Amino acid sequence: MMEWQSLFEPRILERGLDYYQMGHVTNVIDEAGVLSAIVTGTQDYEVELDLSEEDNLGLFCECPYAADLNTCKHMAAVFFAWENGAAKEVSVFSKSELEKAIAAADEVTLRAFLLESLQQDQSLAQRFMGRIQKSGITSNTADPFFQVNQIVDRYTDYSDYINYDHAFGFAADLSAFLDAEVQSLIDEERYHEAFDLTNAVFQTIGEVEIDDSNGEIVFLGNECYEIWQRILSLVDPDTKNDMFIWFSRQLAELEHDFLLELIQQIIAEEFQELNFAEQKLQRVEEMLEEAAKQNEFIRDYSLASWGIIKAELLEQLGKPDEEIEAFYRSMWNHNEIRQRYIKRCIDQKNFYRAIEVLKESIILDKEYRGLVSEYSIQLKNLYLQLGEKEAYVEQLYHLIYEDDPGSLETFRELKQLYSTDEWRPIRDKIFNKLAGEVVLDDLYVEEQCYDLLMEEVEKSFMLYKTQSYLVILKDRYPERLLEKYKKEIRGVLHESSSRKKYRDIVYLLQDMKKIPDGKKVLTDFVQELKTTYPRRPALLEELERV
Repeated sequence: MMEWQSLFEPRILERGLDYYQMGHVTNVIDEAGVLSAIVTGTQDYEVELDLSEEDNLGLFCECPYAADLNTCKHMAAVFFAWENGAAKEVSVFSKSELEKAIAAADEVTLRAFLLESLQQDQSLAQRFMGRIQKSGITSNTADPFFQVNQIVDRYTDYSDYINYDHAFGFAADLSAFLDAEVQSLIDEERYHEAFDLTNAVFQTIGEVEIDDSNGEIVFLGNECYEIWQRILSLVDPDTKNDMFIWFSRQLAELEHDFLLELIQQIIAEEFQELNFAEQKLQRVEEMLEEAAKQNEFIRDYSLASWGIIKAELLEQLGKPDEEIEAFYRSMWNHNEIRQRYIKRCIDQKNFYRAIEVLKESIILDKEYRGLVSEYSIQLKNLYLQLGEKEAYVEQLYHLIYEDDPGSLETFRELKQLYSTDEWRPIRDKIFNKLAGEVVLDDLYVEEQCYDLLMEEVEKSFMLYKTQSYLVILKDRYPERLLEKYKKEIRGVLHESSSRKKYRDIVYLLQDMKKIPDGKKVLTDFVQELKTTYPRRPALLEELERV
């Protein structure tokens, strides 16, 4: 049995155990190492754990917490169920077995089962409706535009709002609808209809009022974008021109920022033919005029976005260098424009001009540390490319001390320039100068300076850093690590007396067993805690679990 508990934070593991013990895990199925189950929380969530490769686990849950790539209590609950033998091997029925079962069933049973299955699986329902439409049955329920409205109506409340709890279902149903309906139209080469239907979904998500905290609009917008790409790659030039006109209209009509960015992107990337360039340039100039009228924050962002598109179009159309340079200079206060100009210089192998602009940008954008770091790295790479070793080395030191202090990548690059004997004093100087200013843990590990790493662990807050480097340090500094655990656990107990904290402490105590001589020290330490806190029955009860 794998040691899966380390995938979860102690509090999450605790809640997962509670869910399992309270019987919230049902329908646990093991299909070739892939577990699926239903876990009941505030609502029913589907959980899938792919354990077929122990070094490459795939964990999925429908809950909002897992949507941010966290391991959740529902996953932990399924692990507990699996560990306790709740999983059943899935039965796989052959086609002939299914045909016999269908033949033996009466019509009422078949219709009831079909209706229940379609209600539970909207993807299957969309495929079923598509089959009906292809068979020639025409009604409002088979009309795809009617179905889009039906999906919206299904999830909106009395105020035409889709709340957080309904947002995921709304997105899932629209996605299943797109997969079934649009792909069918594309397969039949009905590209205009596929385009119109995709546009209807896109406009719907731009108009609907929804709590999309989990990114439902972004998900659906990207799905529409991918469909547009497929359609545009298949249509003839005249049809593509019609589609370009529709996209162009959206630039003035859309109010949703992300969806507007998708339209900008599709126009920029999918209409590269020269015959579109002049039309695009005219439209972009109109958008620049509109952007200049907006409030300050939105204005700067919009001007930069449209400015980059205009610069690319001027270059695509082969406009004179003087005109292109004048445009760049007119928007020089936007760092995005300067970055585009730097790329242009590098593409044209005008490296020294790129260096000049990079140095200027470091001064202009000095308040933005991330940008300055990027400029500095570009400078370093250009010096290396040009064989300017002195300037290259100087820029490396500037990066490690100023623009990207403590960067492991820069540290390694600098190290390659010196012999082992030359490097050691340089390394120590870097450590001394940066100590206390930035976190040097990765550099200590790189150089195997475990004494320095252990000192940082001892000074660190709580046990987060201790646990991160436990594998590296436990055989080298067992006594010091055990003292660190004891110190922090004493501190927690001094400040807290809740059962939840006691359970967290038990997990920390279990960590001590991983350290050489940890079991012996742990036995004495547990006895110390029992002696120190004899009037905390909840703590004494939890300590019995160690």
